[in-house]
Amino acid sequence: MKYQCFILLFILLLSSLNSALGNEKLTSINVVAQEWTGQTNADGSGLYFELLKEIYTPVGITVNTSIVPFERAVMMLRKKCTDASVGFYSAEDAKIAGWYFYITPQHPIDFENVVAIFKKGSVPKWKYPQSLTNRKVTWIQGYTYENNIQADMIYQPVSGHKQAWELLGMGRIDFYLDSEVDATTSALENGVDLSEYQFKTIWINNLYVPFSKTAKGQQLMEIFDHRMVEMRNTGELSKLYKKWKKSMPPSQ
Repeated sequence: MKYQCFILLFILLLSSLNSALGNEKLTSINVVAQEWTGQTNADGSGLYFELLKEIYTPVGITVNTSIVPFERAVMMLRKKCTDASVGFYSAEDAKIAGWYFYITPQHPIDFENVVAIFKKGSVPKWKYPQSLTNRKVTWIQGYTYENNIQADMIYQPVSGHKQAWELLGMGRIDFYLDSEVDATTSALENGVDLSEYQFKTIWINNLYVPFSKTAKGQQLMEIFDHRMVEMRNTGELSKLYKKWKKSMPPSQ
């Protein structure tokens, strides 16, 4: 009964927000994202996609998902060609990179442990960020790691995790920077022997759903924050994260 009351409350909230926007009823949200195994699977499953469905479906909003390269997701947000994506830093942090084209809710969906990966024995004494100075470093094109690193590096962009592992394995780069989860998952999928490498954490950041800077995006973001609180209180959020074997996002 309590859950039904919550749903009714947010249906009423949705109706009032629609009235404020000229009675335009929200019926769908379009979400684009890079494919991350277990988070944004091509078949529409994964923690992030399922979370959005749990948030919006009960209030009558259909979630449409599409897999695109990360750079295209960024471009689509910039041009207001999509309502949202997933797995971005907060809008405030994005401003450091000159990105002012999306807004983020109060509540994160995950946190990211960014690591520097290198061959064992190739770095006698690891020290961040000095160890990266004047070395060949790679990360996926479109990620803005350079804004967080105070070091002069020789950057070589790659299009995906597999390519990064190949370059590191061949010795064509010295360091591969990525989310620890993504890098490890990719390594296992591509037969990389992780015992040959060292992982060093360089920072930890919360990850958010970025919404388009539109009236619809603002409305969808407000619903997102309200539903995240509701799902945390009812235990639905914990159940979903346990299903995908992920730690709960920080509460705000």
